[in-house]
Amino acid sequence: MSHYIIDNKFKIEQNCYIKENIFNKFLLKFISKCLFFPINPFLFYIYFPKKGYIMSNKTVIIMAHPNMEESILNTRIKKELEGAEHIVYKDLTSLYSDFKIDIKKEQEDLSDASKIVFQFPMHWYNSPAILKQYVDEVFSYDFAYEIDRNGVFQDLALKDKEFQLLVTVGSREKSFQGEGRLSAKECLNSYSYTAKMLGMKELEPCFFYGAVYDM
Repeated sequence: MSHYIIDNKFKIEQNCYIKENIFNKFLLKFISKCLFFPINPFLFYIYFPKKGYIMSNKTVIIMAHPNMEESILNTRIKKELEGAEHIVYKDLTSLYSDFKIDIKKEQEDLSDASKIVFQFPMHWYNSPAILKQYVDEVFSYDFAYEIDRNGVFQDLALKDKEFQLLVTVGSREKSFQGEGRLSAKECLNSYSYTAKMLGMKELEPCFFYGAVYDM
């Protein structure tokens, strides 16, 4: 599982300290590593194991954050990815402040993508409400799945697409460790299982821990 732990001087796993004035460079590398984009130059390709680098037709990033102006980290990620070649970056709160999702448009964008990324902050061990609404409405019957005449579940439009979570977490990683506690990945298992049921190929999630303490 890809993850970093930040403290006041942006300490990461290998006890390496990164000064604030080069944090942006670090973040680019983090995004590149997590999303399998090559770092230099910052071009957008998708890595398929055993097949090398293959240009993606399109990667759709669905970002769900109710208070984007308060998130330094998510704002920076958005700035780096929004408008980049081969990336369709969709800020759900900005697009649908009234919570009236354009289901047809969203389904068209997903149909044309080879990879789908959900970016969001973890709120009470789950995602913000608008992302749940998005999945409920966009991953609909006759688009994402159907039940055939024999009563068998069939995956449809999202089959064989890659799926990945990019999650910022307010707590430090140790908050998810210890007896009786779930890991961050386990807290979000509903998204993993949804992807599996719809025939998607889930990649390892990316967790960025300690955002509340250090951002």
